[in-house]
Amino acid sequence: MYCNTWLRTLSLSFTCLTLSAACLWQAPATQAATVEKAEVASLGHFKADGSHNNNPNTLTGRIAGDLSNRSYFAFNLQDVIGTITAAEVSLTVATYEGAGTSKTMTIHDVSTPFVDLGIWYHSSQNNLTQGASIYDDLGGGTQYGTLTVPNNSLTVTASLNSALADLNSAAGNGHFIFGLDLLNPSVSSSDYVLFSETLEPGIHTLSLTVEPAATPEPQSIILMAIALAVVVFLARRRRAVTATVPAA
Repeated sequence: MYCNTWLRTLSLSFTCLTLSAACLWQAPATQAATVEKAEVASLGHFKADGSHNNNPNTLTGRIAGDLSNRSYFAFNLQDVIGTITAAEVSLTVATYEGAGTSKTMTIHDVSTPFVDLGIWYHSSQNNLTQGASIYDDLGGGTQYGTLTVPNNSLTVTASLNSALADLNSAAGNGHFIFGLDLLNPSVSSSDYVLFSETLEPGIHTLSLTVEPAATPEPQSIILMAIALAVVVFLARRRRAVTATVPAA
């Protein structure tokens, strides 16, 4: 009789465990998606020959009689926890130079580590070999999309949804960096955009839609805890009863 009772109770406990596991597996996130703002952590530019100014200048394009320049923007995503499902960048324009009512730039991924960008850009010396390699990187990687800069706009925006894989890779543990390259700059006259060089909040931002990590429902946790407690109790009781039964 005791054996039958123990088996029935064990079966009930197993059912509770199974239901709890199913609830845990299917439990939705307990919080809605949020929009988080990431501020720019570093920015700068490199010229085609690898030279640069050791200041936060973001010249993108070409000054008359000079070589082309590409810029970069880096955002710290170490505090972003969850899955990024949408992204948009907003940049503040300081100077628009050249003909035309707008300019188009391509947005590229950057493989140069954040630390290396800082070392080579903000150092007092120009390492032309390293700088030329970074210049190539700022416009030679995977293209995320384009950025249109009208001649009368102070702020411009672009979607970075094509960069979600790289954004999520950086979320929680690093920096997300992209490069800008002006399409077909004029070779006979100045043709460039200079973005604001300040790092103050709100000047250059990355808006991220973040889905929080799914968390189990409280009732599922309680069910599983009860089921586990019953199984442990019955196992100990069975061992105790078995030990007191005299041998035949």
